[in-house]
Amino acid sequence: MWNNVKAKVMGLKILHGFCNYCTQRHASVGVWVKRTPEKHRRCGQVPGKTRLFATRNYLSTEPPWRVLFFGTDDFAVESLKLLSASRDSNDRVVESLEVVTLSNDVPVKKFADQSKLPVHIWPLGDLQGRFDVGVVVSFGCLLREGLINQFPWFDVGPILHQEIYQVPDNFTADQLGATLATKGAQLLIDTLRTLPERITNRREQAQDGATLAPKISTSMSWIVWEEQTCVQIDRLFRAIASRIPLRTIWMGKTIKLLEFSGKCNISLSGRGRRPVPGSMSYQKESNTLAVCCKDGWVGFKAVMLKKRLSAADFYNGYLHQSFQNRSGPPKQECLFHSNRDRSELHSAGEKNSLTQLHAVH
Repeated sequence: MWNNVKAKVMGLKILHGFCNYCTQRHASVGVWVKRTPEKHRRCGQVPGKTRLFATRNYLSTEPPWRVLFFGTDDFAVESLKLLSASRDSNDRVVESLEVVTLSNDVPVKKFADQSKLPVHIWPLGDLQGRFDVGVVVSFGCLLREGLINQFPWFDVGPILHQEIYQVPDNFTADQLGATLATKGAQLLIDTLRTLPERITNRREQAQDGATLAPKISTSMSWIVWEEQTCVQIDRLFRAIASRIPLRTIWMGKTIKLLEFSGKCNISLSGRGRRPVPGSMSYQKESNTLAVCCKDGWVGFKAVMLKKRLSAADFYNGYLHQSFQNRSGPPKQECLFHSNRDRSELHSAGEKNSLTQLHAVH
């Protein structure tokens, strides 16, 4: 049946006539629906040159949702994959899906292109009425309040869904990130499936136990041998070393410490005071460069000077002769120093009160 008057049916703003069948069938499809004569074969109507132009101006109260996804990296791709797949699942959670990213050379953009998803490059213009839900996963840019307010179903603080995950021992940040990306993607789909109910039952985040999580920076990579324990250095390596190598000072220059091998059990020959933090000991049997820290020794299999060197190459090329000569004051080439000691080293030169270096070769 054809109606040739302006009307609002099922939340659609209709202009210049509509087909009841097509309106019913396409009431929740997209932002803009255009029907041409050849598309009306199923309803049997022949509207001539009449076309349906409709914009959805109501808020959907249940899935499927019109989703705008904000993301950049591989972590975000895992959520985007499930959202994309949800459009074709039996219990369709996503009706339409578009993507916002910061540049053309990021994993989210590449996946969106492969999946033929519409892509918007940041920053955005007005989005009012075009989307029900905005999903932000590892985006890397602050969303202004005015943009957030354009999404009727945007979570801005309270917890809607949560799962506790026990971090396995010796997990690196990359391993943990890959695991949480998968788990987080599933939690996202579960949340969207019952979003109104979860918003009704939302709960505020507890303030007790909250800690600051600053962005990872180069300043975090400097080892302070006299303050950090074996466990702390191990955690630091697992947390940031895949992005920023651990650093120390050697002979007044920066040296990168690679291939952390954990705590070393060092049995030093001879007697005397405990070696000072920063002292080195080459372990020939395991080809490891052990370094003394606050409560023990930690090992590294390689270092980076102008080029990458194995522990054996570093020892043979730079340390061997110094280790052979144990008499007299300890030599600077056998010691690592903390970054904060750099200025002191330049001013003090060889005048220092470091205790005797102990080494095993």
